[in-house]
Amino acid sequence: GNTLASQNKMEPAVNSFRQAAALRPDYAEAHHNLGLALMLQKKLGEAEEQFRLTISLAPGLAIAYQNLGYVLDGQGKHAEALEQYRKAQQLAPALERK
Repeated sequence: GNTLASQNKMEPAVNSFRQAAALRPDYAEAHHNLGLALMLQKKLGEAEEQFRLTISLAPGLAIAYQNLGYVLDGQGKHAEALEQYRKAQQLAPALERK
């Protein structure tokens, strides 16, 4: 999936990440990568679901909170996005908000 995404082949990348998540539903990184690929495709609702799942599996993964903030911002949920950005910064103060 990562190789396909780096080649900007997003649909095959999404399919690959979906397969990885199906094979290992408890593997947070597979869900996070799927969320990233969906975010790049502007499928923000689906990306939100994947980032929330990632956080439930790996609550210490700061970047997942940051990316959840991005998709919430993109959906006009600014107050909730700000909450996620704050959580990300609490976990990893070096993270920058874009």
